[in-house]
Amino acid sequence: MAQGYENLELKEMERAAKEDGKLIIYASLRGVLQNSVKAFRKKYEHLNLHVEYISSHPVPIERRIEREAELFKDLPSDGDNRHIEPGTADVVIMPQFMLIQMTNKGMLRECNSYIKKTHLKLWPDIIKNEKATWAAMAVEPTGVVYNDALFNKLYADKGGLDYLPTTFDEYVDPKWTEVNGKIGIAGQKIQTSHAIQSLVRFPEGKMGFYYLISLKEHIGESKWTELMKL
Repeated sequence: MAQGYENLELKEMERAAKEDGKLIIYASLRGVLQNSVKAFRKKYEHLNLHVEYISSHPVPIERRIEREAELFKDLPSDGDNRHIEPGTADVVIMPQFMLIQMTNKGMLRECNSYIKKTHLKLWPDIIKNEKATWAAMAVEPTGVVYNDALFNKLYADKGGLDYLPTTFDEYVDPKWTEVNGKIGIAGQKIQTSHAIQSLVRFPEGKMGFYYLISLKEHIGESKWTELMKL
């Protein structure tokens, strides 16, 4: 019985998609999703959908959606406005921080009930939000990278790589700092404030900024504050 109900829901989704005739995807992954879009077109060839794929930096995409959504909401509520321009994206693929912003602004709607009960149910809670406005399709870890050969050479007398900081507790240890607020690693003095500014200016929108904010939750305010002061 449940299987038959789900099949009906899926068929209804396909019927609505065929009637609409168009799927609009906005993404901030330049070129990465081309194969996925191609596979989608092949699988649903029978629906004869026109797939419009627009890829750009996350900030202009978010602004475009906000502008289009604002214009679209002013259209008459009676009748079917899906075929009336301006509309906006059906699918948005963006960094998590941007999707959280858009959710808070009310720009994202909950996904289809069928998807909620089937596909999305398989997602761990940590990579989706409770209102089902977004879910992760890929996870990109962030970490610290060292030049092993260089550090082994410079710190051979102190244990090589074992001497290097691998946690933020070790990173803020006074042995790595000078009184003028510079960090000395591998014989190089690095102004931490400059490194943080570079991170915040990371080309993918505000990813660096949100990384620093999330970092505070993991290491605690006291340690985070000390790190920012370096």
